[in-house]
Amino acid sequence: MSVHEDLLTVCHKRLLSSPDALGRARLLLNLVVEPASLVGGAVIAVYDSSSVHVCFSIISLRRLRQMPWKIAAEVLIWGCLSLPSGAQALDGLWRSEGYGYVFEVNNKVLKAFEVTAHTCVPGFMAKRQSSSVFDREATFRTADGDVYFARAGDSGDHRRLHAEGSASDMRIDRLQEMPAICNRPTGNTPQDNFEVFTRTWAENYISFDLKHANWEQTIAGSRSRVTSGTTPAELFEIMKSMIKPFGDAHTSIRAPQLKLGFHGIRPGTDRVVIDLDGTDDINGKFQKSGMPKILSVTDRNYLHGPLLQFS
Repeated sequence: MSVHEDLLTVCHKRLLSSPDALGRARLLLNLVVEPASLVGGAVIAVYDSSSVHVCFSIISLRRLRQMPWKIAAEVLIWGCLSLPSGAQALDGLWRSEGYGYVFEVNNKVLKAFEVTAHTCVPGFMAKRQSSSVFDREATFRTADGDVYFARAGDSGDHRRLHAEGSASDMRIDRLQEMPAICNRPTGNTPQDNFEVFTRTWAENYISFDLKHANWEQTIAGSRSRVTSGTTPAELFEIMKSMIKPFGDAHTSIRAPQLKLGFHGIRPGTDRVVIDLDGTDDINGKFQKSGMPKILSVTDRNYLHGPLLQFS
């Protein structure tokens, strides 16, 4: 069997046995070589197609370089045509496990929808970046500069979406169609926004038991305060009053157009914020001067030397 036939056989078997060829391909060798040392345009075509990392770690790069250039070119082009591009593979609808998101990916654009059992509203939009980054199937950036990137999952119908700066990935699974609730998008009235807020919390917040909170009772006690005449600022204060008692630093509300924000904080630690700010707004001076003051408690009691600096 020739080197050419051997490579094609191994690649073909690998692709057939893989539940997600593109996902498996991501883990293989990133074929970045000097174009002149191999096949020139053929290498670049494979790299730019996003069908990279197909089968080439199955043999050594040395063996590939030893092939006559026509055979090597045929192998590379075959690999390029064997798999869809990353953009095509991601196209379609995806639903997050937790978080309440449905994502629509259409080649260069990722659109998010915030979905509950009773509501559906458009979320953020991000544009696909042209640069290729190792271990990422695609990278998207919002107008505000937030970065999201997709990684391969266990199959073609499963991916991992990561928001840059987050501690973990978000699992997303392919959907065949948009949830029926999105066929009648939720309106933008005070009552509708109250419904979006309360249902999103009901379906995604995990600490009601830990906080000994009856969320449905909280909703019932606040719903009557929301009318068609409720202003956005008033609605913000109602929502804030509903979650502030949790004292949970993982909770927040942002209303950029109103220049309002709330970030939960554990009872007791808020005295530092109030001392510095005169308010209970953790997003004020606290981030610059209050947080270091709290962290200094750890420094004094537990550190036995300076922290190591990593560049």
